[in-house]
Amino acid sequence: MLSRQLLDSADVAWTAAPADGRGTIRPVFNPADHRDVVGQVIETTPEAARAAVLERAADAMQARMPFLLGLVMREAGKSLPNAIGEVREAIDFLRY
Repeated sequence: MLSRQLLDSADVAWTAAPADGRGTIRPVFNPADHRDVVGQVIETTPEAARAAVLERAADAMQARMPFLLGLVMREAGKSLPNAIGEVREAIDFLRY
């Protein structure tokens, strides 16, 4: 059953796109066989609304870092250095 589903996934025309569907279209290739086009991605520009929302979220987390550190320490039992790392990592993910 799994092998059939794996084979069936090769027949899907995979597409990843921003919500507005606008941007630059480029093919996505199988890294093991560049003749195999897995699908396409529509890359958006940094000015897209999604990017702006993610930047605002990162800014908000940065501004509230001490508050978030307390939450992470209580909720997950993290030490202060580990909590700082967790929050910084979340901010990095939002920015990049």
